[in-house]
Amino acid sequence: MPEVKTQPVTATLFNDIDQVHTKPGAFEYYKDKDGYPAGMLYCCPCGCGATGALAFRPRQSPSWDWDGNLEKPTLQPSVHHPGHWHGYLTAGVWISC
Repeated sequence: MPEVKTQPVTATLFNDIDQVHTKPGAFEYYKDKDGYPAGMLYCCPCGCGATGALAFRPRQSPSWDWDGNLEKPTLQPSVHHPGHWHGYLTAGVWISC
């Protein structure tokens, strides 16, 4: 397993996360039927290589409030990737709790 990161990690937008699935903090948006971002797929900021999905509100639970910034997003509440990482995505930076 790669070194686990606890320091802030820059969130990097990619068009296809499958191409960079091992880059900590990488993300891509997935779209709703109208082409608007409905959530994001992300690589765990800890560096483990695991991926996850975060739905934007209003969606099913759980879901996150998104500030609408495509390049440097902020989500609320915190993101918990169980067993790996817990923290916040703020202004395009993953910050551990």
